[in-house]
Parts: sequence; C-alpha cells; structure tokens
Amino acid sequence: MKKKLLTCLLAGLLLLQTVSCGSGETAETIPQDTAAADTEAVETEPETTPLEAMGDADFGGKTYTILDANDHTYMHINIHVGETTGEVINDAIYNRDQVIADNYNALIAYEQTTSAKPGTTAFQNSVVAGDEAYSMIISIALGSGIASLGNAGVLYNLNDLSSGEDANWRNPWWSALMYDNMQLNGKFLYTTGDIAPSVYQAPFCLFYNVDMGLDYGYDAADLYQMVNDGKWTYNELFAMTKDMSADLNGDNKYTHLDDFTGVIIQGGKDTINGLFASCGIRMSEIDGDGNLVVNLNNEFTITVAELMHTLYNPNFEYADVKDPTHRMFPEARGLFLLHKVETATAALREMEDDFAILPMPKYDAAQDGYKHLISGWVACFIGLPKNLSDTEFAGFITEALARGSYTMIRPAAFETTLKGKTARDEESLAMLDIIFDSLYMDFNCLNDFGGICDKITVNVIAGDPIASVFAATEKAVQSAIDKIVKVYSQD
Repeated sequence: MKKKLLTCLLAGLLLLQTVSCGSGETAETIPQDTAAADTEAVETEPETTPLEAMGDADFGGKTYTILDANDHTYMHINIHVGETTGEVINDAIYNRDQVIADNYNALIAYEQTTSAKPGTTAFQNSVVAGDEAYSMIISIALGSGIASLGNAGVLYNLNDLSSGEDANWRNPWWSALMYDNMQLNGKFLYTTGDIAPSVYQAPFCLFYNVDMGLDYGYDAADLYQMVNDGKWTYNELFAMTKDMSADLNGDNKYTHLDDFTGVIIQGGKDTINGLFASCGIRMSEIDGDGNLVVNLNNEFTITVAELMHTLYNPNFEYADVKDPTHRMFPEARGLFLLHKVETATAALREMEDDFAILPMPKYDAAQDGYKHLISGWVACFIGLPKNLSDTEFAGFITEALARGSYTMIRPAAFETTLKGKTARDEESLAMLDIIFDSLYMDFNCLNDFGGICDKITVNVIAGDPIASVFAATEKAVQSAIDKIVKVYSQD
C-alpha cells in the first residue's frame, strides 16, 4: 500500500459564496434595504490574536537576547538564520521576531552553541558574574541542561514574572504539564511551549511499518480504531510481535545489521522513563503536603518493569545510537520502532515503505488515557536568568514570543512540517493530536535522584528484579531530593 506524502494540512478554508438567480420578476421583489441589511449581518470583526490582546508597548529598541544551547541544531530548530530562506520553520521564527520588533520596538537577538554544555556554562557564568548577557536560554533539560541550571540556583522564578494581566502559564502556548508537575515551594524555574519549536520533536511515540504489517495480515486501520477505542495496550503490541525476532544469519547474536525484531527500541533511562510514564507511573510527584517524593517501591511498578523487559528480549546490539532510527527501521528490519517524534523528520522522510505514527500503548484498557513523556534530550526547555533587572521588559517579551509562536510558528512546525511532510495518512495526523494532548514530565525524569532511573534501566533491560534497586538507592534518592528542595526554598 503506497500513499503519497501529504503536502499540507489545513492550508486554508475556501469560502464559497453562492448566488441564486431567479427570474427578473422575482429579483425585483427583493427590497434594496433588506439586501443591504443582509450584507451587513454577515460582516464580522476580525478575531483578536493572543499577541494583539497584549496591547501596546514601546521598549525603545531594547534587545532581548536568546541563547540557544543546542546539541542538534540541524534537527531542533529554535532560531532563524537572520533572513527568510524558504524553509518554513526558519521563516516563521523570523517573521514572528519582525512582528514583535515592529509592534513593541524591541530587538530579538540570538547566540547559539552547537552543543548544550558550553551554552549552559556561559549562561550560568553570566548570572554568577552579575552580567545580563542573556534574556532567556533554550536548551535540553537532562545532562548539563536546564534542570542543572535550576539546581544551581541561577534561574528566575517564573511565578514572579510580570507578563501582563492575562498571562497564565496554563495558556495553550505554554505547557500546562510543566506548570502542574514542575513546581516546588512556590518556585517554577523552567518550562516549555510553542516558544521553542523543537517541542514538537520531543514526545515518545511508536512508528509502524504499514506495508510490512500487511504482509503479516495487519491493517493500519484496525490499529487506529484500537487507539480511538482506548484499547491500544502493551498486550496488544506484544501479541502482534510475539516470536517475530529472528537471528537471520544464525550467529547467535542480535545486531542491527543482520537480524530482525518486532519492536526496535533503544536503551537508556530516557526510553525506560518513557515506557513507565506511558503506563501511568509517576517517577516522582508532589504529595498532598507539598513534598517532593519518589514512590516507586510498589507492586505495580515492579509488574510494569517485568512487562517492559519483553521489549528487550532479545536485546539487540547497536554500533551507533542512531542505528535503530536511521538504519534498522528505514531498512524494514522491524515492524515497530519506539522513539521520539523527531525521528519522523530526522530519519524517515526518505523511507520507502509507508509508516504510521501511533501513540504509546497503555498498560491496560482501564488506564485513564494515553501518556507521553517529553524527552529531556530535546532542546525545547526555556528558563530566564535569576539576575533579571527589568522584569517588565523580560516578562512582556517572553509572553509575546510565546503568543506569537502559537499563531505563527505552531502552524509551521506542527501542521506543515510535522503533519504535512512526514505523517503519511490522515489517521496518523489524528494520532499526533492524541500524543500532543497527553504529554508528561516530572522532576525525577529530569534529575534521576540517586541514580535510581539509571539503575532501573539496567535491571529492566537485563530482566533482573528491580525491588533491590529501591533499597540500594533509598538514602541516595532522599539526599538528592533534599538538595533540590534546598534550592527551591531559597529566596
């Protein structure tokens, strides 16, 4: 089954005006003033955009400098190159910045580092030195990213930001997910949203080889229906791929170059966290007393860990981290690929077989909705320097950038690039909507308290019980939490 790539989605609506022509005698019976009244009735005022709703401001040409600390600038695009180029994301960012410059007399400037650590280090040094070199940073959250800056105490409390009377971190151009899960002791230090276009690359999902599925007697339409009915579960995934892995060359090793598997998957705690989150597990949470806690030592977590080992049996050997996404799945050596949405644009545009994008499965059909972890390795998280002096300017322009992104960049990033060029059928587009409406993130996914996520990952892949992990890491987990709480308790 071959389908052409969609070239655009919702490019525009065509308004059809129909004119009924009766006899001349009938036309003469229509009063002229009634026709005029009808014309006036259909006239409506243009809808006010979120950016226009902010009102007027003049910042006298002041510069707002964004630091893009980015490990994958070719893929996680958050800034423009200084001009329009015909590339939709670049041009949308450029046009947004021009609108803000024209409307508010404020210049948007950029600095970029092509790996995250030098950028986050420069940002932290600037704050410690009391400089105001940067107005905002966009970066990854894991490793040396945004979470480490928050823990170092160099990020501004976004709850204190003056962003206008109707500003709200729950507005659709910001991530309500981050606002709900990433606050502690009244501090909200980093977030994500449309302001960073790479957010549309970040969630975990499943890719499905539609053509290969037909060979096994599976129809993509049935999978879509299963998803829509809330019945797309890991048991269904495992039933489809049972006994599918094969050591094709008979060397008693499973490698990406020679063999075949039902579900292609990478290791690493980001992936394991994504699997756990999809089953409804919270790697950490804020309890009823406002305390940050890790509560994983329970029967359900242990059961999920045992279930997820199925995906790593047999465990494939990869020579390069990109082998699953750039080689194995495009070369049709697996029915499914579990990875981030970014793979659609980074690795699969030239794939010969048709593929579909599916949500992460549920643990079971009774689970309350699908859940999708935002990868902490995607450069889509933003923070502001703690030493802000002009909070009115910083707050207004930050909010303006987010609102402008919502109406100008989201259509380019989500509809045109992601939906229009990579998803290969309309049903996959609906699946993407499900994914982006069910995102998840928590403190432990970004901080790995006491190394517990790493240790769980090792045990899940090896098939070893994880109960021992909890006792072995209990003190280290609590110590790491205490350090975070101390930072989030400072003025």
